[in-house]
Amino acid sequence: MTLTLAILLAQSLAGTVHFEVGAVEVQSGGKRHAAPVGTELHEGDVLTTGVDARAEIALVTGSVLRIGPSARVGLSRAELLKAGQKNHFSARLFFGSLWARVAALAAGDSFEVEMQNAVAGVRGTEFVCDADTEGNGDVQVVHGTVEMRDSHGDSWHFSAGAGEGVNVKKNGGSDGVRHVGAAVDQHPMVKWSKDRDQHKNAVKDADYKAGNELNQARDDLDAIRDAQSQVQKMVDQARGDKDMVRLNCVNAKLTLIAASLKLAEGYERDLRDAVSQSDGKRVSQLAAKISLARQKASTMQNQADQCVGQLGGKDKDKGTDVHVETAKDLTTGDPTNTPASTTLTTRPPPASGTE
Repeated sequence: MTLTLAILLAQSLAGTVHFEVGAVEVQSGGKRHAAPVGTELHEGDVLTTGVDARAEIALVTGSVLRIGPSARVGLSRAELLKAGQKNHFSARLFFGSLWARVAALAAGDSFEVEMQNAVAGVRGTEFVCDADTEGNGDVQVVHGTVEMRDSHGDSWHFSAGAGEGVNVKKNGGSDGVRHVGAAVDQHPMVKWSKDRDQHKNAVKDADYKAGNELNQARDDLDAIRDAQSQVQKMVDQARGDKDMVRLNCVNAKLTLIAASLKLAEGYERDLRDAVSQSDGKRVSQLAAKISLARQKASTMQNQADQCVGQLGGKDKDKGTDVHVETAKDLTTGDPTNTPASTTLTTRPPPASGTE
């Protein structure tokens, strides 16, 4: 029973690698392997970063851990999101730098970062820890409050607020709370975290815009298809009426609409690829091309309506009427039927004396 419980605890999901750059490895179940983005992390796993490497861990509770270069961090306790139980999380910083933003904790929940000679307990805060292999450590608070105590007993306990720090000596002692002020913002991990947050917000904005562009592109395609359907009905009507002049006119517009649709469908496929690659510039270009295709299709539909209006008119089903105007002084009747003349004809005298 105890072994089974231990296995279940070891297999419980703590979080995932959300970002990594450089050499990031995880030791899990006695095996060590690379930890790319998406790697699931469990209680007992240990992450190691190489020189110039960094990693971001998104915990299932919404808290975030960011690990600096040349660091080693273990997930020593991860009792998270268990039905009917409180959330308890502990990370062990063996050496290096660790930044944390802790989601608000409910009563009875706990979130701690352990170092060789101290434990930092937090509640809904942002802070950064540094530790070396000799047991020296330091904690600086960006927001909220951190409760610091020694890890070997209860010889000291300090509470540090925003802009304050607490050091830990390799012999287990501490100089207590000190004021650091705005200097905490210059810590490399704090600066990197701000850059990460700005990048993530920019990505969110870009993703939101790209999603809108994709939805608009789909609306544009639907509009082009609708225009094609409407003009096809005009073609069918003209063919049924055997009106070849009108048929040729609307059929020409239908051909242009079909060409616009084919282009737009190709652009839409490219647009989806650009969205998946977060290529904002290409997304905007392709969305504009699809919009132009819709405008052209709309223009062709309007011109097809004019084909019907010019050639068929309101009485297109009655055929073509021909009206002829005649001059008022034009004689009536059959011009080839000429009446006989009533005037007598006198013959001239003969040209010679003999007849």
